[in-house]
Amino acid sequence: MSGKGVVSEILKQKLRGPEGQKGSQGIKRTSICLPESLYKALKTYAAVEGRKLNEVMVEILREGMRERLAKKDLTQELESL
Repeated sequence: MSGKGVVSEILKQKLRGPEGQKGSQGIKRTSICLPESLYKALKTYAAVEGRKLNEVMVEILREGMRERLAKKDLTQELESL
């Protein structure tokens, strides 16, 4: 398997839940350190949208991953996000 193929398979496994289904409930907790101004902006945005902070952050992270994968020409992985 080529390097891109290996990356593709790893990303698919990591970004999907335990059943391999998009949107399944395979959830991992993590902690991150954010600048206070970024945290406040995210929290405010979530409140204005009427959504939970976690939902907004997951959405933003997914969008960021799509952009990065597109730049690396890993188009197969884009379908899994």
